Amino acid sequence: MPKPKTTKPPAPPPPSETVPDIRELGLTQTATANLAELILQHGELGIQKRDLEKQRKALTPQIKTILGQYQIGKLTCGDFRVSYHNSPRNHLSTELLLEHGVSPEVIKACTVVKDCYTLKVAPQKGWRDDFGGGEDE
Repeated sequence: MPKPKTTKPPAPPPPSETVPDIRELGLTQTATANLAELILQHGELGIQKRDLEKQRKALTPQIKTILGQYQIGKLTCGDFRVSYHNSPRNHLSTELLLEHGVSPEVIKACTVVKDCYTLKVAPQKGWRDDFGGGEDE
C-alpha cells in the first residue's frame, strides 16, 4: 500500500520577543478552543512520554549489562525480539578537519543548513488552572 503523501506545514512566523496568551491572539472562540485542546493534549502526552522514557532509559543499561556478560547478541522474549550489537556512528569533526589543514571557509562552504520547523510544547507554571484542568478528582 503506498504511503499517503503528506503536505509540509506552513513556515512559522519570524521570531518574536513577546509570547502572547492564546486568548490574546484574536482567534474565534471555536478556533481558540480547538487549538487549546490540541496543545493541552500534546503537552499531556509529552509529559507521559517523558515519564515513560525515563523509566525505559533506566532499564537499558541493565539489559545491556546482562546481555554483554552472557555474550548474547540476539534473543526473543515473549512478543519482543532483542538484538545487542555494536553500531558505530560516523561524524565529521570540525576541530579535526581544521587540525588537518582544511580551511574554515571550505568547512563553511560544505556545511548544509536545512530549515526544520520545530514544535515544542512545554508546561508552564499554573497552566492547568488556566483552562479548567487540574488534578483528577
